[in-house]
Amino acid sequence: MYKKLESIVNLKSKKVLLKLDLNLSFLKNGQVDPENTFRIESSLKTIKYLISKKSKTVIISYIGRPDGKYDAKYKMDKVANVLSKYLNKKVKKLDSAMPKDISKDIEKMKEGEVILLENIRFYKEEMTNDNKMASDLAKLFDLYVNDAFSNAHREHMSACAITKYLPSYMGFRFDYEIKELNKVLNSKFKNAILIMGGAKADTKLPVISKLINKFDRVLLGGVIANNFLYSRGVNIGKSIFEVKLIDATRKMDSKKIIAPIDVVVSKNINEKSRSEIKDMQKLQNDDIILDIGPKTMKIYSDYIKRAKFILWNGPMGYFEIKKYRHATETMIKEIKKSKSLRYSGGGETVGLLNELKMKNTFDFISTGGGAMLEFLSGKKLPAITYLEKNKLK
Repeated sequence: MYKKLESIVNLKSKKVLLKLDLNLSFLKNGQVDPENTFRIESSLKTIKYLISKKSKTVIISYIGRPDGKYDAKYKMDKVANVLSKYLNKKVKKLDSAMPKDISKDIEKMKEGEVILLENIRFYKEEMTNDNKMASDLAKLFDLYVNDAFSNAHREHMSACAITKYLPSYMGFRFDYEIKELNKVLNSKFKNAILIMGGAKADTKLPVISKLINKFDRVLLGGVIANNFLYSRGVNIGKSIFEVKLIDATRKMDSKKIIAPIDVVVSKNINEKSRSEIKDMQKLQNDDIILDIGPKTMKIYSDYIKRAKFILWNGPMGYFEIKKYRHATETMIKEIKKSKSLRYSGGGETVGLLNELKMKNTFDFISTGGGAMLEFLSGKKLPAITYLEKNKLK
């Protein structure tokens, strides 16, 4: 079992390395994207707790995917400014995350102070889960706290190797996410609906396979729907699907799994291209599926109205173009009217809910997309495994 942050008796003056997911996106004017603040808001309880206990908190995080190389557009300066506003106190940002570069600044820290390191993904050691960098970094701190559930499926140095060298604990948000998702795994709900859309069929197929016995119906949209339609011999035109997963899709197919019977199609994926609604049997070879149709929405809405529990991940259509998010918006409104217990998660999902100002539709929203799906599929997330192995005191 992993150790929890609140189990630490005395944090006063302790130098704490805090792992967070602060992967914000920014608008052209340099301001933080208001649709992308959920993860930083979810981290505040743990940060404020450490400040209140007069620890010396050093945050290790990232933005973007610089893949182990320095990239100026992914520097953490803007993140430090945003975090300072949320905490109402100055967050000092360092220009490195290498132990030899940051040791003097950490040594000079005062109680209650917060420092943000440079983007840890600038270093290849992060991506390779390097023990040497983890060991050198650990020498600067008294303990480690991981509150980045959304990054827990990555075997990276700042989530995994670091726990070999420091007493390691789980933060409040991380622990909360596990408890809520375990309710899905450990409970039997009546009239339970799993709604699965978006891309990344390779991560979503195992979740459906793991959870199908717990749900009365699985309602599909996006690429995962295309996979099931194709495996059933339905023409999907030029629509995206994952050919390597067709055999696996066919083997796990079930009457519980409901795919679209009509869709919105176009010949091209852009805002100006002409679109039309077609029944699945009438698709042409050059059609591209970009949203589910009204007949399908009616079927899905009827299931939602009767549901006692709903788990939703991923939009029904190509939501990046506004005219192809109609079905997703309609379903969110139906879910909001439902009296069921409602869970959701995933970067695309959270971003859309923020944009529509409908985040309060759900009783629980996970900060993780891939991490949530892998956890629900039964995989042991690397960050959790490393925390459970940690016996240092």
